[in-house]
Order: sequence, then structure tokens, then C-alpha cells
Amino acid sequence: MKKDFYFCIKKIIERINILNRLRIYRAINSMNYICKKIYILLPILLHYNHPLIPGYISDDVPHGIDNFYPSTKYLSLLTFNNNIFFKKKYSKYNNPITGIYSMGSTSSICQNQNSDFDIWVFRQIWLSKKKCLFLKKKFSLLKKWCNLIGVQVNFFLINENYFRTNNILIQKSFFNNINNINYILLDEFYRTAVCMAGKPIIWNIIPTNKKNYYDDYVNLLYKKRILIKNEWLDLGELKNISINECFNSILWHFYNKINLYPCKTILKILLLESYLYEYPNIKLLSTDFKKCLHNGNIISFGLDPYCMMLKKITVYLNNIGDFQRLDLIRQCFYIKTHEKLSINKNIYNWKHYIISILVKNWGWNKKKIKYLDNIKDKAIKNKTLKNFLNNINYS
Repeated sequence: MKKDFYFCIKKIIERINILNRLRIYRAINSMNYICKKIYILLPILLHYNHPLIPGYISDDVPHGIDNFYPSTKYLSLLTFNNNIFFKKKYSKYNNPITGIYSMGSTSSICQNQNSDFDIWVFRQIWLSKKKCLFLKKKFSLLKKWCNLIGVQVNFFLINENYFRTNNILIQKSFFNNINNINYILLDEFYRTAVCMAGKPIIWNIIPTNKKNYYDDYVNLLYKKRILIKNEWLDLGELKNISINECFNSILWHFYNKINLYPCKTILKILLLESYLYEYPNIKLLSTDFKKCLHNGNIISFGLDPYCMMLKKITVYLNNIGDFQRLDLIRQCFYIKTHEKLSINKNIYNWKHYIISILVKNWGWNKKKIKYLDNIKDKAIKNKTLKNFLNNINYS
């Protein structure tokens, strides 16, 4: 029994590792040379601290990532390359930084040359406020350095125990500046996260039917020595999302993001609307993702986060018979991928392959594809956006 249990856990870990490698591969292969270099270098720049490395402030800045051993190939991307310096020994665990993750569209079919990087940096609970400020200053310098070479990076420093104690992420509400408890962002993180360096997330291993006994199950894995506690990042179980949080998030995206990122925001709003439709028995997309991972059901082209989002929205809109918005959401999805099928006929990659299959399934003709491929003027994009907004179902 114990042997079978052990084998099952190891099989899930193997799938998690394979999926993470696939996501890194897809992320890097969707970037230009500069973005690719920055994405690879970010963990290295946070692991080391030296006056000749970008982001340096002083020797007091916390550095070092758990279980991170950058290869010589990646270290060579730095113009500064001091073999003696890079041979400095770090402990395997108990470094200031426990894990670095990219999240959002990175590695998905909707990642494009204009996509920014949202980087979550998890830190040890014992790091002092002063040390955290130093680290945030380094983030600011690295962000400016990246902007200078045309790459937008957003860093978020998070106490590794933050979600364990609060299970929330605080954001300012757009209408009254009060703190809004947001589980929705954690839902997005769990289904889109890519481990760039450090500890993997243990949440992926815990079966969905053990949700109410999450902590007990984790402790059992440690007690049976199936997993070693120091090797995992435990952010805690994802709680149920309230109806108020769904509404607040829809309104926040509507007033703060829709003009900046119309296609991406419309997709997120429709996902939240599908959650409202299912209330009170909301089936979170992160939970669906985990179920597929555990069952070995690698759907949606390798559990692509945006393909899974589109699938859930499609089911919802079909259920309510809203075929006009279904077509509009597909247009937004297509535009977001930046895969221009009528123009880039000789370019064939994994994104081109997936979007070609989807477009064929949607029954689109060449005229429609050509129209969407030639949308350059913002006024034309706004026309599509206006059509969508006129049909939003606020109920």
C-alpha cells in the first residue's frame, strides 16, 4: 500500500517537472533574443550580488536562491564573468529567496513579443523589513535596466508563509481604496506558474478531494518521508471565492485594465463571469488544471493556461446560448496570440500549430482571418471591444 502510494506521488511529481520544462521551453521559444536573455538571467541576477552585475546596490542586499545551480552556459550570458566569484558556495536551502516564478501569459499560447513578465519572488519568513527594502530597491533597479533594453518586468516580493497565514493577496479596490481580499490572483498563479528557480509548489501534488484535509495530507507526506519539507514551497490550499470578490475583480479589470489590455482583460472578465454562473459551486480553473495533471489527462494542448481558460468560457457561453460573445471572445483570443495565419504562412511553430487547429474548429474562413490579421489601427480594435462591451451580461 505504502509502495503504491509512494509510486503515485512520484508519478505526479514527474508530470509536474515535465510540464514545467515544457512551459519554460515554450516561454523561451516565444521570445526574441533580448527577452530570452533577460528571462534566463533574472534568477541569476537575484542569486548573485556583485558591483558589476545589474541591480547591485550594496553588499547588504539579500541574495541566494534555494536549490539553484545555474549552468555555465547561462552564466556566460553575463558580460561580467568571474569564475572565482561564481564558484562561491551557497547552502542548498535556507537562502533568503525560496523560489522565483513567472506567471500569467508567459509560456502560454497568448504570450507574444509585447508581453511583460510578472515575476513572483518568494522570500524566507525570517528576512527583516530592512532586508526586504533592500531587495525591493534591487527589483526597482532591475526593472529600470530591463526597460532600457525594451523588456517590461514586474517584480512581486512575497513572504513564503503569506498565503499560509492569510491565504489572500491584498490589492487596492478601484472604487473605495479599501483592502480587497483576492483569492482570484492565487487561482491564476496556481494554474499559470512557471518555476524559474528554487523550490517547486507542493499544492500541485495534493489531490483535489483532499482539499478539506490539505494540511493533514501535507504533514502525512512529510511524516512518511515521501517528501522532504525543506524541498517544497507550501503556499497553502486555495479557499473558495466569494461572489463579492468576483464582482469586485470584474469591475476592477473593467475600469483599470480594459483600455490598456483589451483582449486579455475581456478573457479574464468572461472567466470571472463563468465563475459567477457556477456560484455557489464554483469550479476553479486551477482545480481543473490539477485534476488533469493527476489523471494524466493532458488536454488543451499541454494544459496551456489560456487554452484551458478559453475552453471554460466556451462551455459557459454555449450553456447560456450567447453565441455572439462566443465569436467575439474567440476573436480576442486570436488577436492576443499575435499569430497572423494569413501573413505568417511560412512560419511554423507550436503556437501556429495550435491556433490553426482552433481556427479550423471554429469554422473561420480566409476573409475573417485576413481581417483580424490586418487590425492595426486602435479604432478598429476599439470597434471589436465596443461590440463586446455592449453585450456584457452584468447579471
